[in-house]
Amino acid sequence: MGNNDDIVESQAFKSFIHLANNKSIGMPETPNTHAQAERSKLFSQDYYQEYKLPAGEITTLTASFSDVSNWRCNTLAVKFKPQAGTDYEAMLNVDMDSKTCHLVIGSIPHDNPDAALEPLPNLAPASYCPDDK
Repeated sequence: MGNNDDIVESQAFKSFIHLANNKSIGMPETPNTHAQAERSKLFSQDYYQEYKLPAGEITTLTASFSDVSNWRCNTLAVKFKPQAGTDYEAMLNVDMDSKTCHLVIGSIPHDNPDAALEPLPNLAPASYCPDDK
């Protein structure tokens, strides 16, 4: 899915049947990638996908969630300007108990990838319109 200007990737069904694949371009492992098995559930397999983002250009990340009971989070979107030589991690944190979703993004510390993500100074909410081209 997607075109030359956009990266659109979903493995929702594969996650449901535990066949989702990780996609790596060699970024450092983080506590989140180490804990994938702990976040996988009966009808949802945790997975990650790595992409190269254009430095200095505004990038919009979107994420959403739905489960077999038809509970879902509306699409969340953030925008930021990636810096050259910086690795980033984005994750949709889903809390099934409180029925909330939170999109987290930060830079991976170069000197200690096991440390917490560093907050992004230029992160901003983005509106999401699925009909935009």
